[in-house]
Amino acid sequence: MSVTRKISFLQSNIGPILSSINNNTFHKQQIEDFKKEIEIKLATLDKNKDLRVFDQDNGGVLRGPKKSRKKYEKFTHSGIDLLCNAKYLERGRNNQPSEVPYMRGLFNARSIGPYDIVAYETPLMRKQDNKKTPMISGRTVSCDLLGINKEKKELCCIEVKTVPELRQTFPPYALLEGFAYAVCLDWILKKFPTELANEIQSCCNDFGIKIHAPHMEGWNVTFAIAAPHNDYFAPYIQKKLNNHSTEWFSRRLNEITTLEKIIKTYFVGYFVIDQSLSDLEPKVAVDVARPYFKQPVKLRQTSTQFKLIK
Repeated sequence: MSVTRKISFLQSNIGPILSSINNNTFHKQQIEDFKKEIEIKLATLDKNKDLRVFDQDNGGVLRGPKKSRKKYEKFTHSGIDLLCNAKYLERGRNNQPSEVPYMRGLFNARSIGPYDIVAYETPLMRKQDNKKTPMISGRTVSCDLLGINKEKKELCCIEVKTVPELRQTFPPYALLEGFAYAVCLDWILKKFPTELANEIQSCCNDFGIKIHAPHMEGWNVTFAIAAPHNDYFAPYIQKKLNNHSTEWFSRRLNEITTLEKIIKTYFVGYFVIDQSLSDLEPKVAVDVARPYFKQPVKLRQTSTQFKLIK
């Protein structure tokens, strides 16, 4: 008996949107419908008193489940460093580290460009009870990193990618994932500004980040795609990626440019990172590793247009 893997509503929405762009049947209303479905799910959780925005003891929509994350959080003199399963150091392309240690290495760097990193793997639809509202999974929406820029009054959902060619990791898919995260967080910000501020402060306290969460009035939500230049962006620039055809690259660029025009309200850019997967310097202890970079994380380039990345 075969087992069919259940896909999330994000996947079930993203797939048809990308297909319609390739079939020349795309209409921007599809993005509005996607946004509306996300907001309806959040409103349903709220109505059922099943949305855990702030939870000092157990973690809310940013901090996530504290107890189950303890194994991969290590206290240091500067706060908490993230660990990962040592196996992930060889589970990526060509036996390189996978996306997980790279993302956690970015967290351990504490900042990306003008953004202080205050949370990781944020479960933006975190529930009070897994048995409540069973039609909505609390694990559906998980943004890799949350950046904060107090000067700009901005919360930035940062989606990290390292594999350029897989359907669920290539740029057009990443754009729609990031859009979904921004929609979620924007809804929470408008509905629960005080609780969200408390949750941000809880993250900062736990991770040793010296930020006092402000009143959220006047703040806005954005999203970005962060990825290493050599591993992720360079193959598109050089058009060399596992023998993909020129037509394959043209389709991806068409999807990307189409989406960039529609989601520009939230999108602040592609963060092209200097550090490659090979620059990770993990300290391994038995079955866990602490991924980090020897040098401060550097943005080689930031662009809101994929075709301008060099």
